[in-house]
Amino acid sequence: MLGPDITLVLTLLATLVAGAVGALIRAALTVRSPRLGTAAANVTGTALLALLLVALERGAIADEVAVVLGVGLSGSLTTFSGWIALLADGLLDRPMRTLLVDLLLPLLVAVGVTVLAFAVVA
Repeated sequence: MLGPDITLVLTLLATLVAGAVGALIRAALTVRSPRLGTAAANVTGTALLALLLVALERGAIADEVAVVLGVGLSGSLTTFSGWIALLADGLLDRPMRTLLVDLLLPLLVAVGVTVLAFAVVA
């Protein structure tokens, strides 16, 4: 078995790599349609994180795997700042209902996906 220091270093390195992969996936999703791509990335990352939490709670995955995939991959895939930047872009030029849909729909879908993951898997 690896020592605690080596495990920590490997976990940190793997988290950095997973973060880079998540960022590349997000970039690929947002190239053609920033709003739709951002929503898809956020919902996908949220679903991944919810499934990881269920697996971690059940003891199906190690803590290190949860950190790498949860913090690294899911964390870089779902960036709050990207979503807010899209909301702020042209904010004053858009009707209020469009702004509310852009704000609330991704939140509701992400919460729904999380609840569904816990209900179905847990």
